[in-house]
Amino acid sequence: MSTDRLYQLDENLSLLREQLAGLEKAKTLSPMEEKVRLEQRIRELKQEIQAVEQDYWQTVARSAQQWEIPEAEAEVVVGEIVEAVRQIEAHPAPDYSAEMLQILRQIRDKLNAPATS
Repeated sequence: MSTDRLYQLDENLSLLREQLAGLEKAKTLSPMEEKVRLEQRIRELKQEIQAVEQDYWQTVARSAQQWEIPEAEAEVVVGEIVEAVRQIEAHPAPDYSAEMLQILRQIRDKLNAPATS
């Protein structure tokens, strides 16, 4: 069930991101009187993407409780996440909010914290 839902959400995100890219391109190429309407639609679409992303990560969190990941694999994944956050911090995309970057730092710090048993 959750893997089907994740697949569906991932597909939806891909389609929404394609729409966003198309609107951003259209805004660049459009006459001035169209730019405001396109900017409004871009904002709406970004909010929709954010809602679907939130649903996606909540679904991941719920299904992750059922997964068993060997320690060695977990260490590799944690290392990849920490490295990805480092790269994002070094070269953030223009549309990354300060809040999102702060959340990524919190995730990184939590992953780097010593394990407590």
